[in-house]
Amino acid sequence: STALYSFLKLHPNVLSNEPSPTSFEELQFFNDKNYFNGLDWYKSFFPESNSSIVMFEKSATYFDAENVSYRAHRLLPGGKIIVILIPPEDRAYSWYQHQRAHALPTALNYTFSQVVK
Repeated sequence: STALYSFLKLHPNVLSNEPSPTSFEELQFFNDKNYFNGLDWYKSFFPESNSSIVMFEKSATYFDAENVSYRAHRLLPGGKIIVILIPPEDRAYSWYQHQRAHALPTALNYTFSQVVK
């Protein structure tokens, strides 16, 4: 998902959200963690735009909760969802590398093999 995020940001008419101080590039708005911060909180991460600009955000945890698709559809009824499905072991390794990139202690102090055992 990070690769797709990076590629989409290269297009001049496509803009993404600003990073969140707590969840990095993933706003994780539509799940319970940040949904109750409100719409103004969500919108504060996006620049002002016009109708020729496509806005997007990515969050790898949106399929962890049943109510995410309902919330997203109610707020953005014309929105599109892109899903990337990868094998679970590849997803686990991707998560581990994401944690290392953000210097989180578990990933820095343990190898991937140690974390998944």
